[in-house]
Amino acid sequence: MEYEDVIRIYEFKLVKKEYEKMDGKGLLNMRYASVAVTVAIVIMLVLSGPATAVQIRLNIDNNTPVQGEEITFTVTADITGMDRYVPMKDFSLLLYDNDGIVRSVVFAPNGTILSDSPGVTIDPISVPSSSDFGYGYGYGYDYGYGYGYNFGYGYGYAANNGAGGSARIYAYNVSMDTSSLDAGEYSARVMLNTGNGIKPDFSSVSVKFSILPEEPANNPSERLKDLQSYICSLEGVDTGTKNSLAANLNNAIIMIEKEDYEKSTQRLEKIIGSIQEQYLPRNRLSSEQAEYIVSELESIIELMQKGEG
Repeated sequence: MEYEDVIRIYEFKLVKKEYEKMDGKGLLNMRYASVAVTVAIVIMLVLSGPATAVQIRLNIDNNTPVQGEEITFTVTADITGMDRYVPMKDFSLLLYDNDGIVRSVVFAPNGTILSDSPGVTIDPISVPSSSDFGYGYGYGYDYGYGYGYNFGYGYGYAANNGAGGSARIYAYNVSMDTSSLDAGEYSARVMLNTGNGIKPDFSSVSVKFSILPEEPANNPSERLKDLQSYICSLEGVDTGTKNSLAANLNNAIIMIEKEDYEKSTQRLEKIIGSIQEQYLPRNRLSSEQAEYIVSELESIIELMQKGEG
């Protein structure tokens, strides 16, 4: 129990003592005051939160990699203060697109990859030592949800052979080749799996990133097809907007394949105008999404004007 919590409880006992001395109207007024004080104490205890907690964090080194580039996630697990004998079975790094999980990387606390994860390497920065492991009554406070969990007796991790009392930070760099991932928008999160039914996992907040299409060498038709795929994968964009942009791009592709670059250029310029004058002002595309699409269209127009199509 924190020092501030002790003071609050002491103050409440003083109020209660005064309450017991009173009767009649004073008693009624004091009853209301007592209820108010009780509510205030509960609110302060809740808002004060834990001094320490199990916290899982996830960061990414590049939020807009080009397809085929390597990205690195940094996974951090903070085991601090009141936490003791926290069970750590393994970590799961999960990647999501609009349809659900598309990639799962499972690794042990020492950094060993446990799943079938081609194109993935793990560089352990700081891992549990033998002095962080022990047997006892486990307890972990979830930073994200503000609840404590009693794991019961078992093996687990924390400082002082698992007994806790000071901080421990375990960290890993997880590098991933994006060649096997489609261009589009993704989110990622990591979970510390405990293997204990009381609290199966501690989870990070989600991290969002976009994989941009790899540019084909001087091929405007293929670049427009990649841009179509990118648009269809966008999160937070309504189906009507996606279908409209994809259909207009398809018309431009047909013109390119007929070698009518002038009409194709006009079509693409019209799409740029629609994005800047309609889709963006009406929030049908985010500024980042619109900026990337317009930039790609302008690049394709320039390519065709050079006669390289």
